[in-house]
Amino acid sequence: MRNPKIIEAIQTREQNRLDIGIATRQERQIFWKKIMNDAVLPMKDRLAASKLLGQSEGDFIQRHDHGVNADIDFNDELPEAIRQLLEDTIG
Repeated sequence: MRNPKIIEAIQTREQNRLDIGIATRQERQIFWKKIMNDAVLPMKDRLAASKLLGQSEGDFIQRHDHGVNADIDFNDELPEAIRQLLEDTIG
């Protein structure tokens, strides 16, 4: 980025974010780590903090199948152009 106005706008936005007290990623991670390691707290709270910490580090991958059912029965209510596009796309 070489545009000084853009650089200034980004810096101003970041400063405003910090001024209103929004926790940074690092602050949240430090907090979750303290909760996770606090043996006095209930195990469910410690596990929840551990999960949040792991998620913030990308330790868990969730996969979703968004496959298309090729056995779709196109009803006659669809306009012909849309029906043809669907048939051409799905097969």
